[in-house]
Amino acid sequence: MRFSFAVLIAALGSSSAACGGLVVLDLDDGAGGEGDAPTIPVGGAPSTSVPSSNSATTSTGPGNDCQDLALAWETAIDHARACSPLDPVIQCDASVVLLDQCGCASIVVNENHVSEIQEAQAAYDAWVAAGCGPYLCESCSEALGGWCQAREDGGKGRCESQFY
Repeated sequence: MRFSFAVLIAALGSSSAACGGLVVLDLDDGAGGEGDAPTIPVGGAPSTSVPSSNSATTSTGPGNDCQDLALAWETAIDHARACSPLDPVIQCDASVVLLDQCGCASIVVNENHVSEIQEAQAAYDAWVAAGCGPYLCESCSEALGGWCQAREDGGKGRCESQFY
């Protein structure tokens, strides 16, 4: 199964140039796909500054709809970021990075959670299609690495992004 975010990146216009260009997610759906692990190659140099949230707009969509869509997207991202620090399987290595609220490739997710990644991308697409985002941000910070961060209470971990 192949998802291309090139259309989304192209739709972002000049703000996407700061984020590095083409982003492609390859997911093996078991039907003779192209690879064993999902990957998103991201080009371009990272910015050293962190994007400012809502720097230009809060929402162009209809009120609560945008809030509901954003909440659904955030929930889906949380599920895609879940990991287990004690699991010997490689997780959160930045082979899969999803777009954030600014359209920047900065969210490292667990590459082993294919269906959760698909749900997060669908939720992001719905948020964008409703006119709710992406926000205009001054710059993009792209994730170039990641790790599975353990929780203090011993529960499941969460993929965290590494920026250089």
